[in-house]
Amino acid sequence: MLLLAGCARFDNDLFDAVSRNDIGSVDHMLRKGVGININKKDAEGRTPLFLAAFLGEKDIVHLLIKNGANTEEKNRFGETPLSIVATKGYTEVAHILIENKADVNAVNVDSVTPLMYSATYGFPEIAALLLKHQALVNVESKEKLTPLVYACVNDRLEVAELLIAHKADVNFNMQDRETILMTVCIKGDAALAKLLIDNGAQVNAQTTYKSTALMAACRNRHVDVVKVLIAAKADLNIKDENGETALDHAKRAGAQEIVKLLKDAGAQ
Repeated sequence: MLLLAGCARFDNDLFDAVSRNDIGSVDHMLRKGVGININKKDAEGRTPLFLAAFLGEKDIVHLLIKNGANTEEKNRFGETPLSIVATKGYTEVAHILIENKADVNAVNVDSVTPLMYSATYGFPEIAALLLKHQALVNVESKEKLTPLVYACVNDRLEVAELLIAHKADVNFNMQDRETILMTVCIKGDAALAKLLIDNGAQVNAQTTYKSTALMAACRNRHVDVVKVLIAAKADLNIKDENGETALDHAKRAGAQEIVKLLKDAGAQ
């Protein structure tokens, strides 16, 4: 019992030293802590390595791995140290983890991968590193979203460019056959809309309800996006399931500038 109590104290002290970025104490405990459990988890399922990765402590990360820390231990949400690093942008820590066999395609409880995290939080250096080590570019989460969807939903243009360069599917369909381009048009990001179109996004694709990207842009009064779509030869006169065109949607939204743009471009 006394031996077990001593081990528990060492384990708790190890978490404390990591939280303080005290590499000297961490090294001392790893050298002297007979029976110490380097992969012990706290109440959140985090190991000392997970905590060090979360805090960006690259030297402690390296030291813990050298002493047997498991790079694949997950917290209660199913996240690995590499997953959490992808949310923080710690490229050097990501390098260390990957060099020590961290799974670049590990999934959490929602099937979200490190690449999806880097796309969501906008860290192109992390995304590039993951892709270099064969991260899956068109993998889907439980919500049926891909890394490119996460990048576009969160306005991460640079990451989106990188993903597309690695063959991300620009015509991926989400619920009700909504495309990534439609989502971008709803949000109003003209630069992302142009990027998608320039790389093969189908400008006249329709949802289950026959709505188009142009209709979405008109409903949401995004003038610059409408200009991009008109320049890309979007069909101005397609009708949705209610028999309405983009011009009808623009009129209902009170978007007079868009109404003029559409009429000048030949909308009927």
